[in-house]
Amino acid sequence: MIVLPRGIKIYLPRDYSFALMARLYPKVDAFKVLEKAQGIYRIHSAVGFITGLVYFLLQLPPLQIAVWTFCVTFAFYLLRLFGIFFIPGQVVIPTIYSRFTGFGLITIIIFAVGLWRVGIIGTIAYIVARLVVEGLTMLIDRKAGANFGVNMGMEPAFAQAGAMYLAPAKDFINAYKLYAVRFGVPVDVEVSDEELRKENWIHVWDDLVRKWPQVALRFPKDDDGELGK
Repeated sequence: MIVLPRGIKIYLPRDYSFALMARLYPKVDAFKVLEKAQGIYRIHSAVGFITGLVYFLLQLPPLQIAVWTFCVTFAFYLLRLFGIFFIPGQVVIPTIYSRFTGFGLITIIIFAVGLWRVGIIGTIAYIVARLVVEGLTMLIDRKAGANFGVNMGMEPAFAQAGAMYLAPAKDFINAYKLYAVRFGVPVDVEVSDEELRKENWIHVWDDLVRKWPQVALRFPKDDDGELGK
């Protein structure tokens, strides 16, 4: 298992993940790859937050707020789901956004601006639309995560049980691919037995421990790199 900086857990073997990141190191360290994966995971949430503020400031009617919030947020989720990244800031902005999640700040801002500009009805319209999107995306992520696990060789029952931890695995893979294209390293995510040898990736892990000990501490202890550990 690997863990993203804000605590999102992904059922990918540590040796496999760090073997991929070793291809990028030292041009890109592990933290940057993990944080980019986190940003990709948060794309639709960031878009929902930013566009919601725009709708509030424009004082759109409640129905328009709900419709636009659902359509735009879900559209960006689909871009993330299918690994389509072509819009300027599509990954960078959510990566920055992800640094502020988990503290309640995003919720406070949404409620404060919403109540100020469009009142309780407009704010509720936004919240309901976001909840519908989140429910829908969770269902899709669960299915996608289970399929990913089966493709990785897991038993279907285990893949289904851990589906929500497998769903963000594609975000990590896409983060790696974006950096791989940028720096001209292999985009293929198949790793050789030689790359999986601990001595060939442990320096990337040690660098993460040294620079970001609070992130490294989130990783499970005694992880031997087996899928699902």
